[in-house]
Amino acid sequence: MHCNITVLAENIDICRYFYREAVFASEPVLDSNFQVIFQINDDTTLTLESARGLKFEQVPTACRIELEVDDIESLKARMSKNGTPLTEAFSRSHSPFYHGYDPEGNLLCFYGRH
Repeated sequence: MHCNITVLAENIDICRYFYREAVFASEPVLDSNFQVIFQINDDTTLTLESARGLKFEQVPTACRIELEVDDIESLKARMSKNGTPLTEAFSRSHSPFYHGYDPEGNLLCFYGRH
């Protein structure tokens, strides 16, 4: 089963940079002016789609994205370096759980793989 997370972005260029540099530390598998796709793992992708030109009522409010990561400390360092420090929310099954926001105001939640 494949899972895709789609995030509408008012400024796809800023979001592309943020997700490439701070969140995934990798290049997207597809990169255009209206859609950017990151391969998270074998079964999951995150797609940024440009929201420019959509009517206000078509643009959803911010969403919550929750991801399990292999190296939480490395992610925290990248996020902080890119101006988005993560805050520890609580421990989840003996794994720290952190949160922060992307440039569009979407809540990002990360926990370390255990």
